[in-house]
Parts: sequence; structure tokens; C-alpha cells
Amino acid sequence: MKTVHDFEDLGELTIKYYKTPEEIYLAFCPDLDKDLLKGTDFSKDFGIPYNKVLETLEDLGVWGFIDNEECIHVWADPGTDFLSLLQFFGHEIGHLLSSVLTDDDPEFVANSYGFAAKCAYNLTQRLLEFMTKFEEVDKESSPTSEVSGLIFLPEE
Repeated sequence: MKTVHDFEDLGELTIKYYKTPEEIYLAFCPDLDKDLLKGTDFSKDFGIPYNKVLETLEDLGVWGFIDNEECIHVWADPGTDFLSLLQFFGHEIGHLLSSVLTDDDPEFVANSYGFAAKCAYNLTQRLLEFMTKFEEVDKESSPTSEVSGLIFLPEE
């Protein structure tokens, strides 16, 4: 029978933290011209004004994405609550697990959800610790900072 340890090939996830919604959105759309983003053409081409995109991200309090390198890119307002961050990380881990959750065994699927919950909890704790240190140490540092570490698998 499969166990959550079958997911060890997920390896190490990296969290890349962005200080502002604009920085993470530009990372999400790296091929877009920055001048286009701030101009009127953005609204015509994408159907929503750029400043409205940023306002929406600010309203959410946390936003990000996972890339093909298993790096979770995240911006979070310092006041974002624990459960919102937990939900965000659970969602991103879900993207990783969705490619391997093809098994019909209900215990395997349930174990996978448990694994995702534990991973999301660990990532949320790490991000909150980092954000606290980040705010205390250097508010004027580079636009992004990375937090890396293993996702801890459940004990056997």
C-alpha cells in the first residue's frame, strides 16, 4: 500500500517572498513590458486596469504561485492571518499533488490530504517567522528574499 512517503520526490520546496503585490505580479508575468503594465494598453489587452489588479491582490492579503522548479512565490501583507496563509500554501501544494493523485484508494488519497495539511502548516510557520525577522531587520533590502527548507514528512 502506498503511503505519504511516496511523495518524497517532491524534494525541497523554496519559498520566495516578495515585499509588494507589484513585485510578485511582475514575477508572475515576466515577459510583459513594465511600461505596458502601467499604461492604458494593459487595460485594453487584458481587460482590467493594472492598478485594479494590484488593488485586488492587496484586498486578498496573500497571493502567489508555484513554478515548475517547485518554488512557491508569495506576497503576504504583514497583517495576513495564519489561516489565510495556511489556505494559500495548501492550495499551492495541491497543485503539486494533483499530478500524482490518480489512485482510487481512499486511504492513499486521505493520507495525501494529511500530508498536504502538514506541509502547508510547516510552510506557513516558516513564512511567518521569516516575515517577522524581515520586518525587524531590513525593510530596505532587495525586492525579494528567499526562505528555503525541507517540507517535513510525517513520522513513520
